[in-house]
Amino acid sequence: MANNAGPPPIKFQQLLQLPQLGISADAIKFTNITIESDRCVVVREAQKISIINTDTRNVTPLNVTVDSAIMNPSTNVLGLRSKNNLQIFNLDMRTRMKTTEAPDAVQYWRWLDSRTIAFVTAKAVYHWSMEGDAAPEKKFDIVPEERQVQIIGYDASQDGNWLFLQGIAKGADGIEGVLQLYNVPLNRYQPKMNAHGGCFAHLNINGRDATLFCFSKKDGMQTKLFVVEVGNQENPLRVQCDIQFQQQGDFIVAMVPAAKYGCLYAVSQQGTLFLYDIQHGIHIFSRKVSQTTMFICVPHAETGGVVTLDRSGRVALFHVDRDNY
Repeated sequence: MANNAGPPPIKFQQLLQLPQLGISADAIKFTNITIESDRCVVVREAQKISIINTDTRNVTPLNVTVDSAIMNPSTNVLGLRSKNNLQIFNLDMRTRMKTTEAPDAVQYWRWLDSRTIAFVTAKAVYHWSMEGDAAPEKKFDIVPEERQVQIIGYDASQDGNWLFLQGIAKGADGIEGVLQLYNVPLNRYQPKMNAHGGCFAHLNINGRDATLFCFSKKDGMQTKLFVVEVGNQENPLRVQCDIQFQQQGDFIVAMVPAAKYGCLYAVSQQGTLFLYDIQHGIHIFSRKVSQTTMFICVPHAETGGVVTLDRSGRVALFHVDRDNY
């Protein structure tokens, strides 16, 4: 049952307001900003990038012209991309660690973990290890699309057996999701779905370590949250529940699980934050938390919460209030 009466089970803290730190409003968009962890925000502007520490609010400018920059989630190592050229720099040592050329134009990239960069072209998905002289490894080919799809997410399950690619595309009735799940051991694709907010969650269920694939999808006129256990053929967990949007045309842009509380945060494009119990598919809480478009959401390690970014440049932290959860 939704807990919208009494004290909310969620706490809020504003971490940064990017315009107050000298960031141009024109740079506050998905193509220019990356947040790979709760440590920092990287902003690409015309002739430089700015690395902003979310704790100290210090802004470190680098005078480089690139298409994208991503900061390692745990170390002072920076990935820089210019067209098909990808480079990894150690900022402390001021040295270039690795460089590679992607076979096709890179549409999306991110740090999959502290040792691996994943990048996506129109044709395939690759993993590039920081270790030694390892070259990028192709993980799977992408099923071709006639329409233009913008890739906005990619992830791997903890055991590496499942991968998913999340995109969006213009549809007849607004923005559609393009979600593809891939089984690594079987080298098999699941059918593409018009679904949003894909993520993996990992829970211990009755003594069983379960890998859960979570996404939101329209079922008739109603959008629903689906939680499906993958990799287990014996009585796998499958739950679903309705998602009640406050505005027509809204959709989930990102979901982040918090194993600490067994919950799932979901952020909508039009600024609503949802909280669900993962295992039982129960809606715990929802509230509009931004008046502008929200487009980035990443885990916050210390609190088990999420760090979000909206179009106004507000970087915010939302996390479970243990006293009211």
